[in-house]
Amino acid sequence: LPEELGPRLVRETGQQLERDSDADWHWKGHRVRIVDGAMLTMPDTQENQAASPHPSSQKRGLGFPMVRIVVVFSLGVGTVLNYALGKSSGKFTGENQLFRAMHPMVAANDLALAERCYASFWDFALLDQRNVWLVTRQHQLRTTAFRRGPRLGSGDHLVTWAKPQQRSDWLDLYRQRWQAELNLRSWRAAMRRDPLGCWTPEMVRKEIARHLLAYNSVRRLMAEAARHHELRPTQLSFTGAMQTLRAFSEHGLLEQTP
Repeated sequence: LPEELGPRLVRETGQQLERDSDADWHWKGHRVRIVDGAMLTMPDTQENQAASPHPSSQKRGLGFPMVRIVVVFSLGVGTVLNYALGKSSGKFTGENQLFRAMHPMVAANDLALAERCYASFWDFALLDQRNVWLVTRQHQLRTTAFRRGPRLGSGDHLVTWAKPQQRSDWLDLYRQRWQAELNLRSWRAAMRRDPLGCWTPEMVRKEIARHLLAYNSVRRLMAEAARHHELRPTQLSFTGAMQTLRAFSEHGLLEQTP
């Protein structure tokens, strides 16, 4: 199958299920996108080494080549809406950069929920231009004087971030072309896909897409079950769903299920 088919099917299945989701699965009327990243290990072949060398923290000749993945999940239904792959180290390979390439799939009035590494001026500014809310924890390197600035209420404080002085060449280029950890853990553990098994970068990318597509398929069944029992998909266990599917499959019952 052509390589581009896998990512397209992952996006289409994930986004279609969210479009069909119940309105009360959203958070206060907002579609919430959870952003998270992880490192996946690959077999130690020459092809994989050339495409994604060892991280700089590893000694030469030790460990395995790694690929970085950043995934945008739907909070409401748990599906993968989009994902991006990059090298484990080097310029423009961090989680922030990979997520910025996926900004166009986040629509106005959406809410992006991310970990503290996304709490930068540029991430807030770029998403604000798209009328997207970004919710993160305070970056560990940034301090806030809570005695300064307006107090909006109990535990609610307004601060102002100044635009950095240095010129950002990547930002100019970008303008021209203009529950997440749990989901990743479910995919990596329940789908048994870390470490990866393919020996070439192209097949690694196909392998990742294939298993993300299978993950979305399980999420669709969970959404149907949740709707049938008047629950939210987040109230169901992905691992439990996988165990049930495997049990049904071992007894040849999947084909008999309507």
